[in-house]
Amino acid sequence: MYYLLYLSKPNGLLDDGDYIQILLNAHEKNVKYGITGMLLATDAYFMQLLEGPKDKVRQLYKHIAKDKRHFDLFIMDEGEADRRYFSDWAMGFDYMNWLGNRNPSGLSPVLKSPEWNWTEEELKHRPIYLLNQFREQFRRKDE
Repeated sequence: MYYLLYLSKPNGLLDDGDYIQILLNAHEKNVKYGITGMLLATDAYFMQLLEGPKDKVRQLYKHIAKDKRHFDLFIMDEGEADRRYFSDWAMGFDYMNWLGNRNPSGLSPVLKSPEWNWTEEELKHRPIYLLNQFREQFRRKDE
């Protein structure tokens, strides 16, 4: 299983509709290409992990890199993994600042979920460790 983890910055403030459209488009493309993953978004950063067949992940990343809604894309890590880490959904998401509890159905609210944790074994996988650090940095403490 191939994975790619990247970080980018939103190009200006996007509204609720923009983020919902990003998620719905990502979900549709990921299902089509057999890609799973997670998108974490704040008003300052996107962090996304894509996992699936190498050619499809690379093809999708090239498409994502052309999207003008974000810039300063940086591949933090990529390589082979023993398994999928996000096989239960095509995209996990929580946009903390504007969407609140209105995540589109079928997309998992990972930053708000207090019971959602990785095991020590999973955290040994560098992309999961990095996603967890991002999640902990931006996790809502008031819920």
